Amino acid sequence: MTIISSIIFIVLAFALSIDSGIAQPVIHTPDTSKPLNDRWSWALAEAKTKQLGKSFWIGYSIDRLMGERSYIGSFYSDMRRNTPTLGELLTGMKPDDRIDDRSSHGFSSMDGNFSFDDEDKPERKVIKEVGILVHVSDTDGNHIDELKVSNLSLHVDLEDAPLLWLGSADHPQSVSFLESIFSESKLREVKKHLIMAIGLHDESKNAISFLQRTLQGSENSEVREEAAFWLGQTDTDEARKTLLETVQSDESARVREKAVFALSQMRGEESTDALITIAKSHRDRETRKKAAFWLGQKASEKAVGALKELAYKDEDTEVQKSALFALTQIHGGDSVTELIKIARTHPNPKIRKQAIFWLGQSEDPKALDALIEIIRR
Repeated sequence: MTIISSIIFIVLAFALSIDSGIAQPVIHTPDTSKPLNDRWSWALAEAKTKQLGKSFWIGYSIDRLMGERSYIGSFYSDMRRNTPTLGELLTGMKPDDRIDDRSSHGFSSMDGNFSFDDEDKPERKVIKEVGILVHVSDTDGNHIDELKVSNLSLHVDLEDAPLLWLGSADHPQSVSFLESIFSESKLREVKKHLIMAIGLHDESKNAISFLQRTLQGSENSEVREEAAFWLGQTDTDEARKTLLETVQSDESARVREKAVFALSQMRGEESTDALITIAKSHRDRETRKKAAFWLGQKASEKAVGALKELAYKDEDTEVQKSALFALTQIHGGDSVTELIKIARTHPNPKIRKQAIFWLGQSEDPKALDALIEIIRR
């Protein structure tokens, strides 16, 4: 794109924004082919030249494979708050994939990842453009105090601060750029948002490597928790191994708990095996209880078998209770049958009492019959 054509595009986009009622000032880089770091330097220089002050945004986009009806960003049930979308802001034209007004399904406000589809319903994957927006509060670019991530088809509240748009970037460039911001940042919340942004590059080896280093590094526990979560979202064998190592050796209970949760979100028998290992052998009771709970969400034959074994044979009553509760979360007649068996035959009266309680919460007719029989006995 030549400088002259870029200027024409900027003027056209500004004119369209006026016609659309969009007052947000947007300045586009004249050359989107340059490396992302060079475009960032251009944006800082442009902010000085245009005297934008100490509050402006610099943004760019990446392509990401996502569910057809899944989104990243914010959405309001009051449709007036969902316009203009980021795409409209940049081009003055309505994007094709804007959320239809009839699709709100009662959502009032959503931040982060959300979907309008049934979780049990397969969703077609499509490439979507995701904007990464960095708020700068000094013209040297040394103070970044906020970061937002959003599909271009959603509205982003930039509070009328100017936006300098850098175009699109490939994943390696984007990860490297965000890592450099992370290394310079002193703000915990900004670092957590940067980890989320890097985690969205889930097919990038550089992103996975960064998440591993951060999880096993010396950052604050809240930051490392975020790294654990997004590492789990990559759903790779490498990530699974790192998460299991973290659960086994990390000194922070909060980080261990988030690593257990991250493992539970991963697909495949390997993640179930990891949770079983943790539930059976971890040195810390609370970590074992968390692993038992998340095994209940797996609901596979292997998970159910492990929970039965924990409920009967574990030496810690609290872990037995957690395994019992996890069994109650598994839908289907088998779980009620197992609860009845535990209520009748378990050698620990505390566990029998707990099983009777959960049978009382069940709507299965077999549970009521069993309770009546236990009372008569």
